[in-house]
Amino acid sequence: MQTINNLPALNQLLAGDDLPQIVVYDQGYLADPGGAFTLYIPNNKVVVVGQRPNNIPVGEYRMVRNANNQNLAPGAYQKVIDHGDSQVPRKIEVHDGHNGGPALLFPSAIVTMSV
Repeated sequence: MQTINNLPALNQLLAGDDLPQIVVYDQGYLADPGGAFTLYIPNNKVVVVGQRPNNIPVGEYRMVRNANNQNLAPGAYQKVIDHGDSQVPRKIEVHDGHNGGPALLFPSAIVTMSV
């Protein structure tokens, strides 16, 4: 019997049985106000993403209608606003973005757990 004390050893064992690897996801964002770092997935939470038969995607990223685009079409937009001489110092705003997000085609394939 073998004792496993770290994530690389556990992932090696899982790979040996053709099982998925465990991935630590520690990305986040700076919250307003104050700029405190906030994890997308809080500590003590686990997200398990399953796999569909024949590798059918569990979900996809979809663009949605955007008021900045002609005819409110989906997709990315860019807009540059030059305030010219109306402000000192001169102010030029550059906007670049899109409206969209994940669409879960099979929501039951994703499970969250508290640990």
